Amino acid sequence: MKQTWSILCGRAVVDKETNLLSLIDLIEQIHISLDGKPEDASVVIIPIQIVLASLWERDEKEPPAMLRLRVTGIAPENKVFFESDQEADLLNHKRFRCLFQVKQLPFMGSGKYEFATDVFDTEANEWQRVSSNAVEVVENPPAKKKASKKLAKKK
Repeated sequence: MKQTWSILCGRAVVDKETNLLSLIDLIEQIHISLDGKPEDASVVIIPIQIVLASLWERDEKEPPAMLRLRVTGIAPENKVFFESDQEADLLNHKRFRCLFQVKQLPFMGSGKYEFATDVFDTEANEWQRVSSNAVEVVENPPAKKKASKKLAKKK
């Protein structure tokens, strides 16, 4: 069993008639502005739609099997912020498309936010890392406040 591809995007749409997948708004970097953020806030929740789309397939020679997948979201300094498991049905299908969705991102500082994909190895009885997709999250500098102009009256 192998992962053919994986990508981060804002939306994934599956056409009901053709089963074609459209990946919309591919994500490489996210810029955020935190004007008005409390000074003592170490984590700020950012509402955002992120989809990790991937395609898995088994080789003709491999026996059909169920595959256990896990995606882990890892913020800078290796802080885990998301974890989700899913089973991939490669018993009845040669290929399986996975769509993991994240609806908010806990901002813990600028840096690389990784979405790591693991497969459960039943023989070794442990998770094995198979891929990682990352997005760079950058905090924009605070907006400069416009200075008020005082008009001086001429006498």
